Amino acid sequence: MSRFTPTTTIDLTDAEDTITMRTGLTYGQRADYADALMQIEGEYVTTYRRQLLMLEATIEDWSGPSFDAMPLTRTSIAALDARDPLVQRAVAHAEAVIYPKAAPLTDDTSSTASATPSSSTGVGTPS
Repeated sequence: MSRFTPTTTIDLTDAEDTITMRTGLTYGQRADYADALMQIEGEYVTTYRRQLLMLEATIEDWSGPSFDAMPLTRTSIAALDARDPLVQRAVAHAEAVIYPKAAPLTDDTSSTASATPSSSTGVGTPS
């Protein structure tokens, strides 16, 4: 089993259109997303701004007549209709990719690194 993020995609389709999306993000892609989010940190971050950044990070390609032969660019992603059901599905998928539910820590001792939280009784910490 590889420790690298798989470079697989999924096709979201309706009628004649398809949005091809990544199924996972590498550390580098996650860092790029986080950097883009941090650049607008001082501003009020709207749901739409966050969703736009998620789509930019996860859309790999698109095709179909409703895309009007528009190339996949930041500007064309920003021009998508947020009310469109296929776009809404893409947003839901992007959110699941970027913010996956974390697996709980276990008592697995098969490796040298501990997966369980440790406690300490440092200064000012109740024991």
